[in-house]
Amino acid sequence: MTGIDTEVLDGIGELARVGRNSQIAIAHARLMTLFDDPRLPSSDDLRGEVQEVYRKAEQLTFPASTAYVAQSQALSGWTRNHSLTSVDLTRLRSLDLMSHSDPTIKTFVTDMTARLAAVTSPPDAVLYSQFFEILGEALAYRFLSARLKTRRVPEAQTKTPDFECRTVDDKVFYIEVKTLDVVGGEFRQDQIMVDAVDCAIDVKQQLERGKTVAISEGEIAPYKRYGETDTYDPRSLIRVIDTLRDKCWQAFKPGQFVLGPTLAVAITNRLIIPGEKCALAPYYFDPHDGGVCVSGVLWQSCFGRIGTPIFRHPDFQGRPTLEGHLNAPGVFVDEGRPFPGLGLVALSFGGHDDSALGLYVAKHPPICNWEPDDTESAIASICEAFNDNENSRA
Repeated sequence: MTGIDTEVLDGIGELARVGRNSQIAIAHARLMTLFDDPRLPSSDDLRGEVQEVYRKAEQLTFPASTAYVAQSQALSGWTRNHSLTSVDLTRLRSLDLMSHSDPTIKTFVTDMTARLAAVTSPPDAVLYSQFFEILGEALAYRFLSARLKTRRVPEAQTKTPDFECRTVDDKVFYIEVKTLDVVGGEFRQDQIMVDAVDCAIDVKQQLERGKTVAISEGEIAPYKRYGETDTYDPRSLIRVIDTLRDKCWQAFKPGQFVLGPTLAVAITNRLIIPGEKCALAPYYFDPHDGGVCVSGVLWQSCFGRIGTPIFRHPDFQGRPTLEGHLNAPGVFVDEGRPFPGLGLVALSFGGHDDSALGLYVAKHPPICNWEPDDTESAIASICEAFNDNENSRA
């Protein structure tokens, strides 16, 4: 039937069976009755009731997802927002379902729904970004909870980390989560939306001129600065390293790391990490383009030093790969402002798999009963791949 999503219907049925919400159970029972009614195909009244009951049950079961889909549909066909297009709807729906039994997830879902409900005139880059940041924290909580004992740290008047975790030997450490935005933040997000409008207009004009197939090209370019044109180089790794380093400095504040040993988790879905796991090494060999040595952007953003040579993929085979040299130290080796965390995890959520890539300082002074080996153990329990400043895990 038009407008009925089987994934949504399954979720409604799942909650109805466990009896966590009587309104959902009543709506589901009515839907099943309507679907079994032989008059349904020919009755406008019955089909209208199906849509009404279905929409009510969907909103009760999937509050954040329903609000998200409404915003996405409001932009469909004329623009796009990078924060919204970075959302995986299946993951968001799974959080909605979990919120009916998990009080922590319910808080996240309530906050996400409230952000989208506050949008008075779509698009709203600021509220969309806030929605995505809450989503990132919720997904991080679920990711951590699947691996460690994890609880959300209650908010206080002073700065606190987001989560408290316990290692397998019951040692406590903390997690501070930040969701990184594109370069230029809301201003660049607005520019991306304007570019999308231009593409939609171009397609419409092509169709009006009689083209049967209309094509227009746009870009997201998360490392491109607001208003930048001729100076933007999409292959630049120095730009990526500088951006990751500077965004970590801006996002993670010392006050959020004072309760005890704390790891910084940066959610990178709105950015692109070139090299993926290979980005954890200072340099790695890439067989593409005839085989080149490439700098690992994550390792260099954490441990690179002023003057470190940075190698990139060539624009064409045979061109030199030396892009330049770093002009600022990485977050863990800047003696003028030591990074407050014991390690940094780049966390991203894909359509099917999550990616957690960790970096940490191999040797640091003990913090109460927390030793460097505990830092490595905590990183290993979270990350699929990791490395340290000594490059001992490459």
